[in-house]
Amino acid sequence: MAYRESVTVKALGLSGWAAHEAAFAAWFSVFIETLHQLGVQPESRAPASRRRVDQLVAWLNSRPLDQSVPTLPPGFALGMRRADQILQQHLGVSLRVFLERRRLNEARERIVSEHDTLKEIAFTLGFRHASHFTAWFRRHTGVSPSAYRAGGLEAA
Repeated sequence: MAYRESVTVKALGLSGWAAHEAAFAAWFSVFIETLHQLGVQPESRAPASRRRVDQLVAWLNSRPLDQSVPTLPPGFALGMRRADQILQQHLGVSLRVFLERRRLNEARERIVSEHDTLKEIAFTLGFRHASHFTAWFRRHTGVSPSAYRAGGLEAA
């Protein structure tokens, strides 16, 4: 079939239209199979979305731990709700849970490895009072920061 013939508008009845669609479906199937045999694969959107997740995680990890409410930088072109959805979709955790886990991991590291007082660690992590830090740490790990420090990494 020549190009002019293929683009000419024709009035088709139902059976003619069905035959035309069936011919197109057969051609498209052969076209896809040929592409597959040549090794041509469709572009995946995963790398772009993964890049966005990596950017978001890198930004969240670079934030100071003493900031309680994050605000995304102006050039990020995402709202907090969308950032939360992206983390839920790709990592399976909410933004709040992600930040809590980061804070808890940092608290564990500092308690075991540093010689700072618990009060200094609490302040560095954004707690105004050591008692709030102690209660928060106990709620997440089941032991107090002092017991965790005394027992090392095996405590929690």
